[in-house]
Amino acid sequence: MGSIQVLCKMALAGLAALGLWGAGLLPAMAGNSGNQQAFSIEPVIAFASRSMAEEYTISIQWYGHMDDAQSAGLKELLQHGFLLEESAADMVSLSSGGEASRLRGSWSKLSGSHTGEAFLRLEADGTEARALAEAGSRIDGWLREAGAAGDWSVKAAGVWNGDAAQHPEDAVSGLARTLLAAEELETYKDQGIVNALYKTELIGFKAEGTEAGFQTALHRNSETGAWNLAVGAPMLTGEF
Repeated sequence: MGSIQVLCKMALAGLAALGLWGAGLLPAMAGNSGNQQAFSIEPVIAFASRSMAEEYTISIQWYGHMDDAQSAGLKELLQHGFLLEESAADMVSLSSGGEASRLRGSWSKLSGSHTGEAFLRLEADGTEARALAEAGSRIDGWLREAGAAGDWSVKAAGVWNGDAAQHPEDAVSGLARTLLAAEELETYKDQGIVNALYKTELIGFKAEGTEAGFQTALHRNSETGAWNLAVGAPMLTGEF
């Protein structure tokens, strides 16, 4: 079994253990607050806008450790700054350019064997990607100031927008090289599925124990023949 499969299976097992299977993806591991990467999803937005149809979705996620005071502070920020209630399904973001941007989000404190950990996820349509980046940057600044230790991840998913006559895996890997200066580390192929891991210095999110900082996953829709594409940093986990 390839390392991509092993990493994905480990991540899926973690989701199941946390009861967060339907919530999306979790970063590989919560890190040390003194070693947090700078928050930036601009390279992933650029890749998604170049490779996917306009109807793509993009999400960011933070998973880490918080004490009671930090958790209370985050709750206040989300409720008053973003109108997000604990475990809520929808939210309205901060105003940008005089227009309110619509984001979806949820957050929760974990319990049981994961007491002291917190999970935050925000999602938007591709047309609101910039507002999502702004919201994430604002929250990241608060997390750093509060000293909360954790990690961000980002995922975009949609329909590959390339010419049907092209080989999508070649087009996607070529875009990773040209747009992200990425070096392919490993590829896994099966019938109608192509997953690849890349190393790139243009994305700050890193997973512990691997050089990988970006992952792509192509999956062909057996009914329509279209190729679905998901990309993530540092890696994809959960359903894709």
